[in-house]
Amino acid sequence: MLWRKDFGFEPQAPGLLQLCADAQVEQSTVTGLENSLFQQLGYQTEQGIPFAWYRYQLDFGVPPSVPLLCADPVCLQSGISQVLLEARVPRITSLDLQLLLGKLNQHLAQDGLELVAKHPQRWYLLKNNARIQLPEHTVPLTQAWGQDIYPLLPQGENRYWHRLINEMQMLLHDSGVDAVNGVWLWGGVNKLPPAEITQTSTDMAVAGQTVNAQTVAGAAGVACQA
Repeated sequence: MLWRKDFGFEPQAPGLLQLCADAQVEQSTVTGLENSLFQQLGYQTEQGIPFAWYRYQLDFGVPPSVPLLCADPVCLQSGISQVLLEARVPRITSLDLQLLLGKLNQHLAQDGLELVAKHPQRWYLLKNNARIQLPEHTVPLTQAWGQDIYPLLPQGENRYWHRLINEMQMLLHDSGVDAVNGVWLWGGVNKLPPAEITQTSTDMAVAGQTVNAQTVAGAAGVACQA
């Protein structure tokens, strides 16, 4: 169980408290839910986590054939000196999804990139151009929620990704779909397939039916229990 020590409330869960009576507190060396989960599985998180690979596999039922990033639609709020990433999932209809992907892909095709999605809130940026390297370091979406985006933008070659994010923001602004005005890039995989998880056992399982839980279970090759 992951718990932030600065939470301002105490959980009322007698059953869980009994289950954790003999548990030990362990300080995590990484921040963020997704990073912490992958670290617990034995993955080396210093260079980022291959979340896009495993979540794509969950959504599409097959592994991706090219390097990719999670490219999730987000809502950005501009201020005087910062741009905040709102801590909510934008509501996008299937018709909106097709319109947005079509508009963005017209622009991205010139760089050998393509956006695809099976779910309106979970997009992927596929890289078909060998000359472009995916960002070396990205920040998971849940870790960026409610934060100023500038210190958290992808780190990579020649500010290419910063420029691309700005271009997509402008296209989304002109799309007529008010629900989303930005795309958050994270969880990329440059080398296929990604490094394997090394510390899983046959009696291990992941509890929960969230997308994160199912993605982590797929990465570890273990069952996902409700």
